[in-house]
Amino acid sequence: MKTTQGLGILTSFVFVSCASVAQATVIDWNNTSGGDFNNDANWVGGTAPGASDSASFNTGADSAYTASLSEDVNVQGVSVKSDEVVIDLDGHNLEMQDGISVNSHSGGHLTLRNGELNRYRDDTDEEIKILIGSESGTKGSLVLDGMETGRSAFLGMKYYVGFSDTDSGGGEGSLELKNKTHITGYSTHVDGRLAFNDQSTMSLNEDVQLRNGVLEINSGSWLTAEEAELNGKVLMDGDNSSLSAHYMNLTEEGTISITNGARVSAEFGSYYGKVVIDGKNSSMDMWDTAYFGEDLIIQNGATMTGSYIKIGKSLTIEAGSKFDEGSYFFIDGTTTVKNGASLSSRELIVRSGGVLVMEDSDVDVNIMQTEGGKVQGSGVIRAGDVPGEYSTIVWNNDGGVVATGENGGTLTIKGEYWQEESATLQLTLGDWGSIGDFMVNVEDEARLDGILKIDLWETFKPEVNDEFSLFSASNISGMFSHFELPDIGPYLEWISKSRVVEGMETFSIKVIRAPEPYTLVLMTISLAGFAGARRFRKAA
Repeated sequence: MKTTQGLGILTSFVFVSCASVAQATVIDWNNTSGGDFNNDANWVGGTAPGASDSASFNTGADSAYTASLSEDVNVQGVSVKSDEVVIDLDGHNLEMQDGISVNSHSGGHLTLRNGELNRYRDDTDEEIKILIGSESGTKGSLVLDGMETGRSAFLGMKYYVGFSDTDSGGGEGSLELKNKTHITGYSTHVDGRLAFNDQSTMSLNEDVQLRNGVLEINSGSWLTAEEAELNGKVLMDGDNSSLSAHYMNLTEEGTISITNGARVSAEFGSYYGKVVIDGKNSSMDMWDTAYFGEDLIIQNGATMTGSYIKIGKSLTIEAGSKFDEGSYFFIDGTTTVKNGASLSSRELIVRSGGVLVMEDSDVDVNIMQTEGGKVQGSGVIRAGDVPGEYSTIVWNNDGGVVATGENGGTLTIKGEYWQEESATLQLTLGDWGSIGDFMVNVEDEARLDGILKIDLWETFKPEVNDEFSLFSASNISGMFSHFELPDIGPYLEWISKSRVVEGMETFSIKVIRAPEPYTLVLMTISLAGFAGARRFRKAA
């Protein structure tokens, strides 16, 4: 019995395969009021389409209508021209050899509802194309409402939305998945609108291409693909909404917006367009290498994780958000951490031309190197929960700069600070609040060399006996080899002081009054007269 059934199925597949090679007969629907798809009377010629026929809906009806399945259907394909039609599968299966076409100069609309597509398709069969506004000058929309595709359709289905399958120029297309639709396929090509709603999903064996359109993934829906080529707008919104790919490429014209708990993830990625991650539970996860060449913004409690990340232009982390990088983090542009946000990395490298700006925020890192770049601002640099064999080391090297920023502030290093001969520690004296407070606090050893550069904030003018506590460490070895101090006016000068305060070695500078020129002249004349008098008395 099982053998007979298996032969029957095999025969069916052979028939389907052979039929797909032959030219399909187009059979047109003729009931503008709607009716049973399986009823012969609803079709021109009095026969419902079969496995070698294409079902066409092109009545020119003024209003929408519904064709309902009373049993499973096997056709060559389905096409919609000017009509607005709903095919209600009513729990049945719609098997197709060629696919679906919704292309019309006036705009065709097709909704497939409550059923399954290609339950029995074999992976070895020819591809199935879903064409929606894919021909030049045409418009079309397809809605999949509560639909599923058979698992075997994974390798066969290709979706073209406003995107020509022959590279001849597409039209205007829209594909919407809603009401827990779950479909699979080989690839999806979009030059229009692809939207996911109500926990709907699409799983692709190869790539999704977004050329100039918009990709919307909402309300717990998701899209997975081997590759994602994104040249349009990607709008992610809602808890558990996600887009994931092995490799993701965002072009300069593309943008990604991740809001309200949505998530984007990839193993490798290049992002040359703007990326915004906004809101609590919103996240972006880079499992391996990623490059960001445009603005990357993480805000309002959002998070980002990664392993080997490079910032080419700008990264802004703010408002309680967190950036957690587990390996190497390279800054070639500007990275700003502010408003209670945090950044963590095993090794953070600010390269020539790069800037890390801290605005009363925390950076958790094992090793931080300037390598010709600049670290500036106020906050805490520490090891935190970052794993590694080292405690925190801030290594100012290769002509790099560590600075407190234009508005002064305090920088605390919960570890060691090393400064090489070519590097600079740049401190800004702001107002009376900076007097008596150490501007750089190093909890462990400080190895000093290179340049100490002091700037004054705006119109601030130090006065005589003002003393500024610049630096403290548990132990200071070496000393700055060059000092660049601001001009503070005539008859005033700087002196430096080193001492131990509460078990910490400290370094400070103080303003003192220098001897005035006329005082030196009077002292010289007075001493000369005194010497002459002594000589005169001795001669007498």
